[in-house]
Amino acid sequence: MRILHLTLYRKWFDLIASGEKVVEYREDSDYWHKRIFNDDGWDEIHFRNGFGSHRPLMVVEFLFAFVTHSSLCACANGEELSGRVIVITLGNRVRFENYEIDKRRMCGGCGALINEENSLCDACAKRIDAGVVPWSKEVHV
Repeated sequence: MRILHLTLYRKWFDLIASGEKVVEYREDSDYWHKRIFNDDGWDEIHFRNGFGSHRPLMVVEFLFAFVTHSSLCACANGEELSGRVIVITLGNRVRFENYEIDKRRMCGGCGALINEENSLCDACAKRIDAGVVPWSKEVHV
């Protein structure tokens, strides 16, 4: 298994963990170019939030990487890029260590984000208590 090890600040780590960020950028320098574009390629990326084995680890599938100009990148998360950059396209998140994944999930009725303890948001729970099934709009007798 060929593993690329990268360290991230917490903000970027959390965005990749949540699935909001699906690419990672690196400056197109000799250092990063030699490291990312090796002859064998990569199977996985091991992202660490900080240094040391006790820090959060996220294992993500490596899909592919390419070089482009930063003006062609759609940075939706506040990333500031300039010049030529290496774009690393990320696949599925495989495994986490020392990291508590966001406890929010989707409501079974309307799809809104809710806490893990509940399966329905408050609005859908109230509708069910009133005899209305939120996903089909039917009234129970």
